[in-house]
Amino acid sequence: FVGLIDLKDDTTKGAAKKGHIRKGPQIKCFRRGKLLNFGPNSGDARSLVDFMRFLSAPVSRVLPSEAALNKFLHEVHETVVLGIFADSTRPTHNAWMKAAEELRPPFRFAEVGLDTAKASKLFADAPLVEAKNHFAVVPPAKWVAKGEAPYVLSSEFKQIKDFVYAHALTRVAPMTSYAHMQYKSEGRALVSLSFSQKRLGKMFKYIVNRLHKLFAEEPELTARYAFTIVDREKAAPMFADFGVPSDKVHLPPPHAAMLSGGLSGGLKGSLSSGLSSGLLPTES
Repeated sequence: FVGLIDLKDDTTKGAAKKGHIRKGPQIKCFRRGKLLNFGPNSGDARSLVDFMRFLSAPVSRVLPSEAALNKFLHEVHETVVLGIFADSTRPTHNAWMKAAEELRPPFRFAEVGLDTAKASKLFADAPLVEAKNHFAVVPPAKWVAKGEAPYVLSSEFKQIKDFVYAHALTRVAPMTSYAHMQYKSEGRALVSLSFSQKRLGKMFKYIVNRLHKLFAEEPELTARYAFTIVDREKAAPMFADFGVPSDKVHLPPPHAAMLSGGLSGGLKGSLSSGLSSGLLPTES
């Protein structure tokens, strides 16, 4: 269904308010009455087309080989929930499909056979039990820091929803609708390091690892703040999609001095500046 809302028309103002539509022109997507975010450029038509293709795809994508599994995990930018099935005719597969229908987006669902998973490098040392169905929560590889678990495994399909929610976010995580909801419910301020990924994209993993080093030095930071990294060119429209005013977003750039080894000190100084200016809350 495609509909138009005129913000000046009294008959559609209620729908605009319900859909958090404050100004136009905008493109919004709703699924079962729920407003969906479909990417950092969700106000443009191309993102909407790509998102509709995602929703029209199979609920759980079947990956027939190790090569298909590796390619899929390399290309996705969202947390993947991967079913590992010794026997897909069991009732656990029905629970899997029901969860996939409910939890996507923002999570991506795919499934492989047990032998395919065992043959992959990612699950080479995984405690996969023969003749048993499993599932794994696999965050995007580039967001996983050195020493951080690349996946979390379970075989308790009755608790799949709670398990996915509990393990979906890495300590430095992509900004998704679920991440935003989680940070907001925890009362943590969001600190987003922004830089041009076109120019400095190769340094992304380095910045993730440096942030983890900072967390080890200052463990109280993650209790007060949530951390993400965004492309500077896409930051403003992305936060606007989540209804976050631009003056409430703190975007410390990881400038040369920070990247050369002083990221910890530079970021702490930037956070101190945000606190003293009143931009960031003094308490979680």
